[in-house]
Amino acid sequence: MAVVFKLASKCLQAADKTGEAKPREHGGDTSTLAQVMSPPKFILDPRSAAMKKWDQMTAILLIFTATVTPYEVGFLVTSLETVGAQVLFYMNRIIDVAFFLDLLFNFRLAYFDPNIATGVWVFDERKISYKYLGGMFFWDFISVLPFGCIGIFVDSEAINNLKILRVVRLLRLVKLQRILRTGKLLKQVEDTMAINYNLMTLVKFIVLTLFIAHWLACGWHLVVRFEGGEMSWVSNYFSNWVDPYEDPGAFSKYIAALYWAFVTMSTIGYGDVVPTTDAERFFEIVAMLCGTSVFAYVVGSVCTIVGNMDRKNGEFFELMDSLNAFMADLKLNAPLRVKLRQYFHYRRRSAIFGGYQGLLGLMSPELQGDVAVEQCGDWVNKVPFFRNAPAPFIASIAKALQTKTFPQGEDVIQVSSKVESLYIVQRGVVGGRGRLFTSGKVFGQDILAGEGCATYTATALSFTDLYGLLRDDLEETLQQFPKMKHRLQKAGRISVAKEAMYAFTTLWKKKVYGNRLAGNASYIEDLLGKSEAE
Repeated sequence: MAVVFKLASKCLQAADKTGEAKPREHGGDTSTLAQVMSPPKFILDPRSAAMKKWDQMTAILLIFTATVTPYEVGFLVTSLETVGAQVLFYMNRIIDVAFFLDLLFNFRLAYFDPNIATGVWVFDERKISYKYLGGMFFWDFISVLPFGCIGIFVDSEAINNLKILRVVRLLRLVKLQRILRTGKLLKQVEDTMAINYNLMTLVKFIVLTLFIAHWLACGWHLVVRFEGGEMSWVSNYFSNWVDPYEDPGAFSKYIAALYWAFVTMSTIGYGDVVPTTDAERFFEIVAMLCGTSVFAYVVGSVCTIVGNMDRKNGEFFELMDSLNAFMADLKLNAPLRVKLRQYFHYRRRSAIFGGYQGLLGLMSPELQGDVAVEQCGDWVNKVPFFRNAPAPFIASIAKALQTKTFPQGEDVIQVSSKVESLYIVQRGVVGGRGRLFTSGKVFGQDILAGEGCATYTATALSFTDLYGLLRDDLEETLQQFPKMKHRLQKAGRISVAKEAMYAFTTLWKKKVYGNRLAGNASYIEDLLGKSEAE
């Protein structure tokens, strides 16, 4: 009880601290602008931390209610004679108090109105109250009435057995309608945690099946309690091994009822638990219609979900089938077929960013930049002339990066060809200019010096993943950042000077140390994967 009031006081304090929002001058409906800013005083914001904790607590109470209340109504007699009965009684009263406070909160709880074109949160007290009164208020009010106290305050057994009181006690089951609101908590979980939706749906179907079987079992015995006759499925089922004048106990009857529920839902129907009255037969008809429909739906959905859980493997297998058919139709030679299969198998294992370009296209430009910086920002900062650049520039460059994969032995840059991209090695090894470029290394700086041709060949020495930045994308980005444009122009001049120095040094070494260099020619050819005849 203390926990309930503590959370309730936090929610009220959060509402009290929220000041009146001051409308801005915007020439239109200033109340909408004020509502967007913050809720008025004493209006509860469902997005606040206090209300989220309150929702979590009520969700736990709902699980307790959905599990214990049907069992209590169907199998137990309300009393305070035992310690367990007293604990259950006071626990139910705590839940009644919590749900009553939740009822009061709903008169001050803001809601999101999707019908408005702009989509805004509604903080107007009158609108909130009218919406709640026209919605779930009646059922919430019925659910908080203490129907469980009737058996405590009415001592007469004859009065307790009146059917009208039995009907009134059934109203305690109205609390179950609150389960429909668990969607709020599920949305919070979806927003804060990485969830496999196929697995979550599978778990939801399993839980749904268990709860329906539980409710059917409780209802199956509730029919016996409601009729109050000597002949019932209970007396018929337990008569073979239990004294007819002895009560088998609530738990034994529940297990038998749950067994009947699963047998009925799964359409097995062993026939050992059978109805003996018209009311029981009618309930069994309803149970068969509801239970078998849900069970069939769940089984079909589970099969679909299990298939979708392995969707990526299925898509890859379809791709490989298409590739094999493609190679067979073109009658490609065996070595090329092996090379193509190895390439696509590598692409499958490689955690490459390019596979999610379609998903990125659905995001807003700012979110695209945030994701690109998170994924590629560190790689961009590894480029010497990009290091310590402004964050917007890094975001623009990261968004412009394209992912490319090269198999072993394929040229990334060919000598005398026009250089169109700057490359950052993500995974693998590239050989060129007499050196090795490993993860994080950069080559292709020639694009900074203008539209020149490459003076070297860069070859992938293994399966290699690269981030490529096209010349046009770089120039378009630099138009928005003049300071970075000046820095890169300077870096381009330095790159040209280094390239000229490298070419001069190479020629000088060939002239002075020609014989030694010729002796190392085979080593260079092996390193670059091809010979470059003079």
